[in-house]
Amino acid sequence: MARIALILFAILSSAALMAEILQSLEVRHEGRHYHLVSESYLSAPIEEVFKVLVDYEQFEKI
Repeated sequence: MARIALILFAILSSAALMAEILQSLEVRHEGRHYHLVSESYLSAPIEEVFKVLVDYEQFEKI
């Protein structure tokens, strides 16, 4: 549960770092797993957003 809270905090606080419009946020709990689905519009170059999303070595810090 702490990990979900951390992920939500990272998503919601990212608006302070870049212009973001959070359209929707859904969290589901199924057995031992949580599923988070978010739709956001970011005011950032697509190349920079892609680099962050595919930086798998740092992914656990999101």
